[in-house]
Amino acid sequence: MADSDPLAKWRRSGAKSPSSAPETGDETKILQLADYRRALSETAPDGWLEIRPLKGPWALCSYAQLRKVLFNEPKPTRIDLIFSYERVTVKGRNLDALVPGLRAGTLARIEQFNPAGPEAPGPGPEGPVVESIECTDNGPR
Repeated sequence: MADSDPLAKWRRSGAKSPSSAPETGDETKILQLADYRRALSETAPDGWLEIRPLKGPWALCSYAQLRKVLFNEPKPTRIDLIFSYERVTVKGRNLDALVPGLRAGTLARIEQFNPAGPEAPGPGPEGPVVESIECTDNGPR
């Protein structure tokens, strides 16, 4: 068995290798890579959120780096996205439509409304209207 266990020489005497662990039993379970990735994806989405202000560079922010979402309820006019090294402040009206997508990590884009753009005159009376987006560095000093 020592030949099939590359870590045998570092194991404590009497300790069993994972290959000799019992196949059944609740106390020992070898986590497969697919199980680990599935469990990780449930807790830390690996998607990206695209931030598009009218002026300044656009940004791609990872949902894995999103630490906190702050908003004023019940009809948010301001949403603060706190990432590991960046804070994004979104101001506008009807922003409550963005909160479920942020909560689920499925919202792909937040874009500032451009009244001169092709979408004018607007997304309608109930749609979200992002009036301003401000990105500030939140990194270590």
